[in-house]
Amino acid sequence: MNIPKIIPMAVVIAIVAGSTAVGQEVKRDKQIYFGDLHTHTNLSADAVVMQLAHGVERGPEAACMYAAACAQVDFYGQSDHAEMTDIEDWQRIQAAVTSCNEMGRTRAGEGQDPTIVAFQGFEWTSGMQDIYWGHKNVFFRSDAVPELPIASGAIGEIEARRLKGTMVVNRLMKPLEPTWGQRWRAFKRAVAVNGRERCEGMEVEPGCIRVANEPRDLFALLNGYYDQPGFVENGYDTMVIPHGTAWGMAKVGTDWDIQLNSEQHDPSFQTLIEVYSGHGNSEEYRDFERDDSGYQSCADRAAELTREYCQREEIDAGDCDEDIERALATGQVDFDTVPGDWGHCGQCTDCYQP
Repeated sequence: MNIPKIIPMAVVIAIVAGSTAVGQEVKRDKQIYFGDLHTHTNLSADAVVMQLAHGVERGPEAACMYAAACAQVDFYGQSDHAEMTDIEDWQRIQAAVTSCNEMGRTRAGEGQDPTIVAFQGFEWTSGMQDIYWGHKNVFFRSDAVPELPIASGAIGEIEARRLKGTMVVNRLMKPLEPTWGQRWRAFKRAVAVNGRERCEGMEVEPGCIRVANEPRDLFALLNGYYDQPGFVENGYDTMVIPHGTAWGMAKVGTDWDIQLNSEQHDPSFQTLIEVYSGHGNSEEYRDFERDDSGYQSCADRAAELTREYCQREEIDAGDCDEDIERALATGQVDFDTVPGDWGHCGQCTDCYQP
């Protein structure tokens, strides 16, 4: 059996306490559930590259099979990137989540807990604006979800990314030796998401993206649905999980101080934080700018590689400054490299599981 590979980003353990009927002696039993609340499919660019490394291409329809049969978790949250998700993608995700929950109930039988529970959600991926807020995964408790997910910006608003995004996808895929069909599908997807624009107000048009520039804008939009009769009747409820505050792929560039305040934090939404994932470990704070462990971020290494490339190709230093700054900001370079060029960048070699 060919098990599809979906990209699990973080594992969550939920402990639920139950009790007997009112008036009887209280007996609390704890049941441990294992799950993943940071899951991407090939609707998200980062997952495309990871999937191709395993020789597969899998969308939201395959996430349930992977969660149940391979990862064998009790629940998962579907959280593809909102800036890449239009109404067609969103409806496709909803259908996949609904189908998964129906399967979980059917396999369990009447009166039993479902064998798998899927939550609909999306990732609000900060980075479009001057201030970097980190990223947030948003999940909904029921099938009552907004017409569109909410992004922090449309990729096409950053003019340099329109063409740049397609070039980056092509370069990242190259070492994986994809087929021409895979290249073409990835290229088409990159062109589509780079060309999407903000929806006008709350109107939903094909191909448009709903945007909240800052966390407070995100919370305001999510709060707005609580007063709508249709959402109230269907048990609308949502949770926001911050992440991307500890990773080595690029300089973090954010701080809790800018958002753990009355303007940018809503404690009714943000009740959980992603502590550990492939992005990094938030249990231990390390000031890598000051310690002497030898840590180097991949953003710094990208800048070094770009500087070395300019010297090797005898490119004027002044002409190369812009490329170096871009490398420092993105952790990426515009020329071919091999893994050894990057050394141990992004790796805290004396940390737990570097």
